Amino acid sequence: MELYPTTFPLTRQGVRNLDQVKGPFAPISGGPVPASLRIPNVSEYERAASTVVGGALIGMGLSNASVGGALLALVGAGLVYRGLSGDCELYRVMGVNTADRANAPTEMAYR
Repeated sequence: MELYPTTFPLTRQGVRNLDQVKGPFAPISGGPVPASLRIPNVSEYERAASTVVGGALIGMGLSNASVGGALLALVGAGLVYRGLSGDCELYRVMGVNTADRANAPTEMAYR
């Protein structure tokens, strides 16, 4: 799977039809935005709490040498990832954004 598609659906006039491309768009190519460039949708407090709780779950899971401990460590790793990246896929699917975007620069995108 390529991050920036090189082919786009075309209109009858042979022009790229960006209305047919799904998802958020990278500003230059018109393709989908890779995960590394996504805007965080988790607030700073949630990120800090996720990182701390995730680290504790990893520690508890690794100290308990069992299948349950391994699952606990995996859940903790997911929370640490959420805390460090600021990106929560569940929030993205539900359309929730708890990040403070009041001071963030705005970007205009035209089609």
